[in-house]
Amino acid sequence: MSAELVEVTLASGRVAHYSRHGSGDPVLYLRSMVVPAGDDVFVESLAQSFDVIVPRFPGFDSLDELDDLDNGHDVALYFDDLLRSLELDRAHVVGHSFGGLVAAELAAHFPERATSLALLAPFGLWSEEEPTPDLAQWRPATWFNRFSAEGTEPVDQEDEEHIVAAVQAMTATLKFVWPFPDHSLARRLYRISAPTRVYWGNDDPVVQVGYAARWAAAIAGAQVETLAGGHLLIQDQPEEMAERIGAFQSAAASPARA
Repeated sequence: MSAELVEVTLASGRVAHYSRHGSGDPVLYLRSMVVPAGDDVFVESLAQSFDVIVPRFPGFDSLDELDDLDNGHDVALYFDDLLRSLELDRAHVVGHSFGGLVAAELAAHFPERATSLALLAPFGLWSEEEPTPDLAQWRPATWFNRFSAEGTEPVDQEDEEHIVAAVQAMTATLKFVWPFPDHSLARRLYRISAPTRVYWGNDDPVVQVGYAARWAAAIAGAQVETLAGGHLLIQDQPEEMAERIGAFQSAAASPARA
């Protein structure tokens, strides 16, 4: 992606960073904690029809950025402040993996903010019957490869830059998903009023596809699409996911314009 990272000071005094791509209705894209290889292609494809805003999650560069960000409420306020700073009343919200948890928190805390909500294999719920793995026990060099579907190109485990970035991002993520990913989010999902689509890979090795039905049951009117792929659907098939999500967003926006 060629767009530069923009720095903005929020009303809270915090500093946020984001990049912006394309034009059209605004889309807030909240990434996975391990940015997939196909991420650039996904953003570029979606940006052909939308104004795609890609924030850098606090803590992914410096853990000091997580000071006073302790829970889902704090994270929702952070991204609400970002939308305010961009003078956006509403946006389509897309969240992938850990970003899906954050997207759901934003849409639950501020239902009026989300024109639509697209969740790709989100963290955030917990079931004793289908427990998610303890990510703290995974070796950094294998995180990305274990998140992807079988047959995808593996990450070079000697790539020091990738490993350092993965450790930093995972450390920040664990603050919100360890030891269990559901920190009362399930009790807030009823507040989401935006049209919601949940996407899940049938071969997800991290959060089992059975969770898709749990999300759909918790959010009124939510629909589920399952497809071939692992946890990182955007890495597995970036252009297809951009097409699917873009079509959903366009349809969701049509009633609002009527």
